[in-house]
Parts: sequence; structure tokens; C-alpha cells
Amino acid sequence: MNTVTTDAKRDAIINGAVELFRELLTEHIEKAEQDANDDFVGDDNQSEPVARLGFTLSFPTLTRSPEVILKVSWSVRRKAESSITVDDGQAKLPLETEASK
Repeated sequence: MNTVTTDAKRDAIINGAVELFRELLTEHIEKAEQDANDDFVGDDNQSEPVARLGFTLSFPTLTRSPEVILKVSWSVRRKAESSITVDDGQAKLPLETEASK
């Protein structure tokens, strides 16, 4: 591949990615904002809602006319915690001891 073709291909990839970015952001920004606002309610660790979106761009490098794929993802922070004290089999409940007599 010569430099002109490589430069033209890079420009096409960049232009395509910018177009896809705009489409995806336009389509999903409202939902990402809504999720951030919903997640903010009751979260004492945040001073204001923050929407965080991630974009991943991929394309094959050796193809003359590559398919440019741009993905958007966002998530809301969720926390969950639980605990349990497990019996290692050594201890028995008092009822079990009385029932075995």
C-alpha cells in the first residue's frame, strides 16, 4: 500500500468514526443521562450525577475498504453486599445434640 492510499484510508476511517460517534451519542445520550440521574438518587458518595460513556472503535488494518465499527457503552454504578458466617462442620446446634440422645 502506498502512502496516498494509506492516508486516504485513514481519513475515511476517521470521517466514518466521527459520523458514527455523532449518531451513537445522539441516539443514546438521553438514556445515559437518565441512568446517571436515577443512579444518583440516594448515593451519598456523589455530589452530582455523572454520565460516563465509553466508545470502542475497531477496524481491520489490512483491508482496503475496512468496516469501521464503533460501540458505545455506559453503566450505572451498583453496589450490593451480603455476608454469611459458615459452619465448618465442627459446631452443632443444641437441638441436634439433644435429638441424638
